[in-house]
Amino acid sequence: MRRNDTIGELAWYRCCAPRPVAIGDLARVAGRRWTVEENFQATKSHTGLDKHQVRRWHSWHRWTTLAMLAHARRAHYQRREGSITAAHRPDLRL
Repeated sequence: MRRNDTIGELAWYRCCAPRPVAIGDLARVAGRRWTVEENFQATKSHTGLDKHQVRRWHSWHRWTTLAMLAHARRAHYQRREGSITAAHRPDLRL
């Protein structure tokens, strides 16, 4: 369970695993969700991830893979040029 102190919102995570997992590991994985969501939003706005009209799984898979690759290259070049630093985005360890 997590709580937003400013608005008092509560959120729960339900986790299933084939073997017992330490609570610290579950909390770490749940915390990575925000990074994943931010990266998908950036990919949608910068590389056109949301522009594909899905008709077949294979075309969707190719489009998504290409968009994610373009996002990774863009992040790499921004990091190399210094416009994004590890201090601003610790999740961009390339």
